[in-house]
Amino acid sequence: MFGPKKLDIYEDNNNLTITYKWFTPGVLFLLLFSLIWNAFLLVWIGAAIAGGAPIMILFSVLHVAVGLGMGYTSLCGLLNKTIIDISYDQLNIVHRPIPWWKGNTKLSTTEIDQLYVKESKKNSKNGTASYSYELRAKLKNGEDKNLLSIGSTDSAQIQQIEERLEQFIGINDYPVKGEYGAKSIAGTALPAANKPRRRRKTDIGEHPQYDLEEGDSLAVNNKHLLVNHITQLDWKTGDTDKSFQLLSQNNKENLLYVKRKKGLFSIAVESEIPLFEVQKLGFETNNPPVAFQLEDKQYLKNSFQEGVAFRGDLGEGIPTKQWIYIETLSGDYIRIIDNDSMLSYYKGKQLPDNYFSNPAFDDLELKELDEEMEIRERNIWDDEFE
Repeated sequence: MFGPKKLDIYEDNNNLTITYKWFTPGVLFLLLFSLIWNAFLLVWIGAAIAGGAPIMILFSVLHVAVGLGMGYTSLCGLLNKTIIDISYDQLNIVHRPIPWWKGNTKLSTTEIDQLYVKESKKNSKNGTASYSYELRAKLKNGEDKNLLSIGSTDSAQIQQIEERLEQFIGINDYPVKGEYGAKSIAGTALPAANKPRRRRKTDIGEHPQYDLEEGDSLAVNNKHLLVNHITQLDWKTGDTDKSFQLLSQNNKENLLYVKRKKGLFSIAVESEIPLFEVQKLGFETNNPPVAFQLEDKQYLKNSFQEGVAFRGDLGEGIPTKQWIYIETLSGDYIRIIDNDSMLSYYKGKQLPDNYFSNPAFDDLELKELDEEMEIRERNIWDDEFE
């Protein structure tokens, strides 16, 4: 049903979206054939009813089912598109606007051990062969899951999708038994001891805010902030985030949250949610809501992570779980973190990618911005940092 597609790919620090339409010229032929087929059946059924021979209708039931199936498939091929989206460690594959029989897929990227492409071959009666390709996920629990199927003799496209997803998630590719085009001996996977491992994100620094240490100072809009405390969050995905407690000259607490994914960074200012607002959320760790309202905004559940938190100089980590809810219009978020059964709630606002410059001296200074951007960004900090 699918042929080679034009892939629309959008990627930033936090999201990867790949979209393609189902339409191929063959869809028009199928649509025309289904219209003729169903029109003929309508005439047939009408004649049977008019002639008082309802028994003839029974013989057409199978043909009606085939006609409806062809019509539905052709409409999907004409109108539908597939959206592959990764955001906040969640892989979503949806087909819309018309529901497809294989349904949508939702999977946490923390469950994925490897992605690979599998080829299927079918021989027709006249001896010609047709090929289809599946994008499959080998999960850490041993399950092998079909994520996406594309029928085409051109396998390069689905392999391109596999490669982009693996790069974004941070999966080191290794051959899997049965993988199409796998470069392995006798088509078998590498032994477990020889599999490439995901690189720990703490092995690489080279980012001024991410590499701040306790006692460092941060200068923002002529406000001097001291790094008083750091919490490091090591997730099972291999990524590591850091939460910084910053103190102003009047000892006011400010919070900076730096998220790291495959060497890409995003920075947000946060504030702790007061207790009276927390009570309105009604959040329960054993039954987290899909969405909730806070200050006339609706926040939708976007991700869940598990890992270990390291606070300050403590040598041992604390078991940690984290839920993130996103307000879709503004991009603001609520972060709920469970540190060994102790819950904390934060509201966050992401800063622009170019907000900071690299430090020229010991203190960090802001980049020179145009007037409009400067005013807008100062408002972000003035609202959150004192």
